[in-house]
Amino acid sequence: MLCHLIQKLLGLTGLLVLLISLLGASQSYYITTTGDDNNSGLSEAEAWQTFSHAVEVVQPGDTVYIKAGLYTDNPMYLYKTSGTRLHPIRFIGYLHVPGDLDLPNEVYNPHKPATVSLPDAASFPTIDGEFQNNSYSGIEIHQLNYIELSNLHVTGYQSNITLYQAHFNQLDNLIVSKARDTLVYNGFGLRLTLSNYNTLNHIYAVSNQGENISLVSSHYNMLENCQSHGGLPGDDAGLDDGTDYYIVITKSHSNTIRNCLAQRHSGIQHGGHGIGIKSKGVDSYDNIIMNSVIRGTSKGFYVNHQQSYNNLFINDTVYGDPTIANLITRGFIARDGAHDNLFKGCRGDKLDFGINLYDSPEDGGFGQEENNNMFAYCTFTETLQSVILFEHSANNNLFESLQADGAPRLVTINKSVQGRWENNLLRNSQLNNVDNIGDLWFNVSSPSP
Repeated sequence: MLCHLIQKLLGLTGLLVLLISLLGASQSYYITTTGDDNNSGLSEAEAWQTFSHAVEVVQPGDTVYIKAGLYTDNPMYLYKTSGTRLHPIRFIGYLHVPGDLDLPNEVYNPHKPATVSLPDAASFPTIDGEFQNNSYSGIEIHQLNYIELSNLHVTGYQSNITLYQAHFNQLDNLIVSKARDTLVYNGFGLRLTLSNYNTLNHIYAVSNQGENISLVSSHYNMLENCQSHGGLPGDDAGLDDGTDYYIVITKSHSNTIRNCLAQRHSGIQHGGHGIGIKSKGVDSYDNIIMNSVIRGTSKGFYVNHQQSYNNLFINDTVYGDPTIANLITRGFIARDGAHDNLFKGCRGDKLDFGINLYDSPEDGGFGQEENNNMFAYCTFTETLQSVILFEHSANNNLFESLQADGAPRLVTINKSVQGRWENNLLRNSQLNNVDNIGDLWFNVSSPSP
């Protein structure tokens, strides 16, 4: 009996040893600007120096702590080892001790106008590409899963942070700024391509030339509590040199954006596209954009192209800025054949046009129709030109329970361009201080792509 019990205990002990050996012991490593890759990496005093060395060593469950400082000629290319659901691989920035830069678990309020202040490298770990054309990505997660990044600032690369065929990763409290190269339009702050089921929280994108945050052919991702800024003092002046797309979903489905802010601070000629969806050739559908705010861009929340349908915008707000010279603001846009999309609970203040349906030459010529879109329970205050603007063809759109307080016109149809406008219905709406219910305006120029 006793021998049998001892054998049983020895068997359990062996099984436990086997499990431990299979799982491995999680390890913590350190990187500093003054480290040495010949060190053990197991403490700040024995820290490594390069991210490339860490990438070769780390295993599932390991954490790499990155001390504040300026890291140049030192990109992080994650290609070798994935984490697991229970044992992700983490890269976490810190100032004095690990954890001192972590954000509290709070919901960002995008209705508060934001000021932009980038931290210096001495207080926040900064990976700087110094605008070298041979430095494409500051951080790239390439075909890996279950990687976590937090508390890092990446700047000066062509694409500051790139995820390519990367799934189930978590990015939190990251700053991406001033991505660009010598080409006029080729800078990306945070870009996901063919990447699914990622969580992006508290992303702070500033003055990336081209696109601040973009999801391309990527599905089931969550982006929340983010800020996207452009048009800051010192940004390049010129039509295409500033931030064009603040947050954009392209050729993708089933993504969610919530509690995000896109804000243009003037300073550049390009008016910018706020937050939205575009798709040519591949369908974009079932995306949700909610509880988000846009300030000062020429185009607010948008859904573009015929392959964009069944997308949902909920409780989103656009604030115009009449103090910015020569800026025509359009709040909620269906364009170039986008159809069967719902804008619900939208709000616009001091916009030139609250709702705009139009066709542009971008799809190879005019002729697309914006049909069967619904704008429900939307409120517009102090509209500068017209609450609704039709350009080119738009049919069977429903405007349900709108509220308009202050506007020269309720509806404008631009008949200086060819098109047809049939079976569009406005019902159950409340109008206050609207001078003209319907109007034709022949002098409006077609919006730029």
